[in-house]
Amino acid sequence: MADLRHLSGSSLFHCPSALTGVYRKEEEPRFNTCHFQPIPTRVGEVNVPAADDKKQSNQTKEELAFYAPNYLCMAIFAVLLFFPLGLAACYFSHKTTQANRESKWEEAYFNSGRTGWLSVFGILIGLGIIYGCVLYM
Repeated sequence: MADLRHLSGSSLFHCPSALTGVYRKEEEPRFNTCHFQPIPTRVGEVNVPAADDKKQSNQTKEELAFYAPNYLCMAIFAVLLFFPLGLAACYFSHKTTQANRESKWEEAYFNSGRTGWLSVFGILIGLGIIYGCVLYM
């Protein structure tokens, strides 16, 4: 029979045919992956998912490809240059992110467009004000 002392309790499988060959020191043991359910190492130990795992969405990779850009960095830059339009751009950026999470693609792209235009206009107006103040003062 194979020497199983090298296996810890967490790496055993609930599969009668887990080992498919004799363990030799120069090669790794071969496992059959029929039921990958680790046995707890201590009595009462349960694998609890981390808090970050609960917050992940159930969207597929194809759905994630439809994410509308939220232009958050550009909106924050617009806040620094021209506060009123920059603040509105940050609001619509937040609405874009919410619509992306809820898979409301039309609303996400609509708010994304608003965010982009408000950010661009806020940056241009802010740069125009700075240019005017420097030029005429």
